[in-house]
Amino acid sequence: MYRVNLRRLIGLGVMLVLCVGAVFAQEDEIEWEIKNVIHRQGYIGHEQTAIAMAKVLMEANYGKNFVVESSLTAKQERRSMDAIWRVYGILTSEADDEEPQVRLLVVLDRYTGGVRGVTNFTKKQNPYTPFLLKSSKKGHINDKKVATTLAEVILRSLYADRLTSQLPLKVRHKQGIWYINGTPAKGSDEPMVLLKMSRKDGSILAFDLA
Repeated sequence: MYRVNLRRLIGLGVMLVLCVGAVFAQEDEIEWEIKNVIHRQGYIGHEQTAIAMAKVLMEANYGKNFVVESSLTAKQERRSMDAIWRVYGILTSEADDEEPQVRLLVVLDRYTGGVRGVTNFTKKQNPYTPFLLKSSKKGHINDKKVATTLAEVILRSLYADRLTSQLPLKVRHKQGIWYINGTPAKGSDEPMVLLKMSRKDGSILAFDLA
């Protein structure tokens, strides 16, 4: 008789723990959902930010040792409804020609911080680069290290040296979204940075201070 009651009590205890965990998980998810704030100036408001982000993406796609960092240049194009950054670079080549064999292009959305496309092209293909932009089935930001580095670039453009107090960033992935938060010192009055990034294209889906 006592054994049966003990088993029931253990079962009820386990169920209670699972229910409490589910409630807290749901509250945490709701907390993230209500923080969908778009930065007024856009998440890529400066040329330096666009170049830094493009460098991360180029190195992730083509290898760190093959992207000529000094070659990176950015040009902003404003349209009726949005604005984009076109960042060009050069892929190193063993050929000793005057003209680089392969050029690189990353197109970024100024306001959402998203990746419109990544591609490489030759001099002959230059007029057709809009048609060469590559999308990714897995997503442009499918690596934790890339997500972390991009988040640091964006946050540093917004907070400058104050970002140091938020490092290291904590990053986790769930259902196509990177959840990123800062780690301010315990006992500090400084609010925690929260960032939600799309794995598909890197768009900032949420940004706030908790």
